[in-house]
Amino acid sequence: MLREGRVTANGLRFAYLEGGSGPLVVLLHGWPDTPHTWDHQLAALAGAGFRVAASWLRGYPPTEIPRSGYFDIGTLALDVRELIRVLGGGDPCLLVGQDWGASIGYQVLAAFPEVVRSAVVMAVPSRTILAAICWHCCSVRPGTSTVTATAIAGFFLCGTGIGGPAQPGGRSATGRHPERQDLRS
Repeated sequence: MLREGRVTANGLRFAYLEGGSGPLVVLLHGWPDTPHTWDHQLAALAGAGFRVAASWLRGYPPTEIPRSGYFDIGTLALDVRELIRVLGGGDPCLLVGQDWGASIGYQVLAAFPEVVRSAVVMAVPSRTILAAICWHCCSVRPGTSTVTATAIAGFFLCGTGIGGPAQPGGRSATGRHPERQDLRS
């Protein structure tokens, strides 16, 4: 049986879904999703002997919207670290992140490895892997500038192309393909 709870972490009041008992599994949703993205996994993990929790991330009602307006990746990682500490009683958790939750998960792993026993991150490659892919692409296609490679990385990490939000067909709002723009001029 899943239940909704509330807890204060990193100075904010977070709402979350939880169920089961046993080692803590924390599930981080993507954008524009909610913890209900994990409904099937919440039930399955709870039934398999885990205590599972999925919060509404900072800025997603019913979690409190911060007055400070801070939504940077470092602040989100602090939120998750504090959620793990509060919900896990100080024990490291199993962390699962999907999409935007994966990006936050990478930051938690980098900054606060002591709060995570193991992790699964899905649908977003780490910045290190993406940088390596872009470096390889630049090596394969001579003449591609580092700035262009960085723009391509930003397109995949942030979901935006150069010149505005990505549109269907891989074009930015300007109608140009981000990988075809030469930013050297």
